[in-house]
Amino acid sequence: RRRHTRFKCDWSSDVCSSDLVVLGTAFLTGTTVFTDTIRSTFDGLFTNVFANVDAYVRSSNVIEQDFGPEERGKIPGSLLEPVLAVRGVKAAELSVQGYALIFGKDGKPLGRDGNGPPTFGGTMGSEAIGFWHVEVGRAPSGPSEVALDNKAFAAGKFAIGDSVRITAARGTRTFTLVGSARFGTAGSPGGATFAMFDAPTAAEFVNGDANRFDAIVVRGDGSVSESELDRKSTRLNSSHT
Repeated sequence: RRRHTRFKCDWSSDVCSSDLVVLGTAFLTGTTVFTDTIRSTFDGLFTNVFANVDAYVRSSNVIEQDFGPEERGKIPGSLLEPVLAVRGVKAAELSVQGYALIFGKDGKPLGRDGNGPPTFGGTMGSEAIGFWHVEVGRAPSGPSEVALDNKAFAAGKFAIGDSVRITAARGTRTFTLVGSARFGTAGSPGGATFAMFDAPTAAEFVNGDANRFDAIVVRGDGSVSESELDRKSTRLNSSHT
């Protein structure tokens, strides 16, 4: 195992690209062979979804496992303001993505827990970054509201205003459904289900702590070249932990 113990802001497109590969392949759990058609479909989807993302800030505190994926540390919400203050940053948002299982109105889970496409919960983000786009209703706000990906919304036969039962790190709770959203041009990310919350709720319910976030997603304003951003890569002091 190897542990790294500082925070850093990775501005280069190479880093963002490698993150997209990990994210993209995670949605195809159990698939070992990629056809040209599948690869092309996912390349197009993720190129569209991450078109506005110029940097991805995450903890560099990593434990590499003998088996399975690496474990990466969380970052505190207080790191958002220093990132927003960096010259060339137009928008930045706290991001959470973790396990969450949605139950349909019939009480049955949407998706197969531990077998098949993942069941996710996390932040929805805003139109400034543009991962998710609301098609019905609105974005969630506050600890009692949730939005679902379009596929889960349809599969569960939900309507805006319904109560939705969801299980995550903090247990099982019932939320009020306020919206349905698409992931880029797709109804859901690679067949996965996704329950979306505002940032504080996602951190507390999905990550188990209101101040534990997975990343900060950043959009540049175009005033700073990529090479300059690379030179100005911001390393955030570990005293923020």
